[in-house]
Parts: sequence; C-alpha cells; structure tokens
Amino acid sequence: MTSAKVAILISVLVFCIIAYLICSVNFAIIFTKKFMHTDVREHGSGNAGMTNVMRTAGKKLGILTFLGDFLKGTVAVLLGKYLFLDLASLLVKLDDNANAFKGAENFLNPNIVAFLMGVFCLLGHMFPIFFDFKGGKGVSTIVGSAAAFSPFTALISFIVFLISAFTSKIVSISSIIAVSVAVPLSYIFFDKSSEYVMFGSYQAVVAALLMAVMSGMVILKHHENIKRLIKGEEKKFSAKKEG
Repeated sequence: MTSAKVAILISVLVFCIIAYLICSVNFAIIFTKKFMHTDVREHGSGNAGMTNVMRTAGKKLGILTFLGDFLKGTVAVLLGKYLFLDLASLLVKLDDNANAFKGAENFLNPNIVAFLMGVFCLLGHMFPIFFDFKGGKGVSTIVGSAAAFSPFTALISFIVFLISAFTSKIVSISSIIAVSVAVPLSYIFFDKSSEYVMFGSYQAVVAALLMAVMSGMVILKHHENIKRLIKGEEKKFSAKKEG
C-alpha cells in the first residue's frame, strides 16, 4: 500500500474519532444537569435522550435535546463529507512527494466516509466517553446524520416517525419503523453522480449497508422496548407538563 493510501486511511480514522467525540456530547445529560440539577439517567427509563427528557423535565428541554442531538450528528457528518479529502491531501503532501496524492485521491469515497462517520456518531451518542459510556438510543442523532448525507432520507423518515407516533402514541415503535425505512431511502437518494474509484457503481449499496448498520444499532438499543411491545406492556407517550 502506498504512503498516499496510508495517509488517506489515517484521515478516515481521524474523522471517525472526531465524529465519536462530537457525538459524545450528550445534551440530555447536560441540559437536565444544568436546568434541573439532576441526571436524566436517574429518572424514567434511564435513557439519555429526548423522550426521557420530555417525560422528566418537560417539552422545552426535550425539544432542546432533540435539536442538540440532531445538530451534532449533522455537523460531524458534514465535516467528513466536505473536509475529508482536504485533510488526506495535506497528510500526503507532508510526505514531500508532490505527485503522491495523484491517483490515490479516490482511494476512499468521501461520501462513503460521511456514512461511516454516521456510525461513529451513534457510537459516541450511545456510549459517550464524557459520560461514563452511558448515553441515549440515537434516534435524534441518526436523523441528524442522515440529514447531512441524504436530506430526503432524513425528511421522509422523520415524516414516517411523526405519522406513526401520532397514530400509535408509542415512540419506540415509531423510532424503529423510521430508522428501518431510512435504509432503502438512503440507497434511493444517494448521490450516484459522484465518481470515485473505490466502490464505483456500488457506492449506493455500500451507503445503504452502512445505514443498515446504523439502523440496526438503534433497534438493538430498543431491545427492552421491543420486549415490552411483544408483551403489550409498552407505555404510550406523554410529556411532563411544564410547571
């Protein structure tokens, strides 16, 4: 493997670590500690996410939590989508070989790197290094990440979530349905016009597979909810009234 390709792989690792660290900032924990002087993980379901914040602290903090978790996913993925090749190019140039980057710049597709960073965003949100590796289930963050690499995927998935939540009043099943729908949508709306050597015409398939990994992570985080759904014991959503 050439030094240029090694440099690009190092760039991928760097961006994945950055995505993990950005998404380790858990707004559910931060907001409840700041405004409620308590840790949301000590209340309700014990989950550090929007739904538990709404149930514990009310709609306002719940909405702020959603926006924070949504935006951190968006920001992290956009960094990879638009700055990945710039960093890779810089690392290669440090090798004092002006032509090293030529031919290697397409070694890994930055659009695919964006999806890969989405995986690490979820890892950061679910297992935040700043909060004892106990985070949320990742629904808001996966929507934010999807908005960065596939806006229509995020929009349609969010609409599906709202319709399901409105009709069923059960957030968990609505979340599972929404992230499941995102998998085929990420293939349909992937930008197939981009031309990169690695993955070539299979770019959209790889993107959908990475989205499937993300969706699978979110669904696995809902395993307790799934057990309650099977037993018919899952509670319907109700937010705490603002005092």
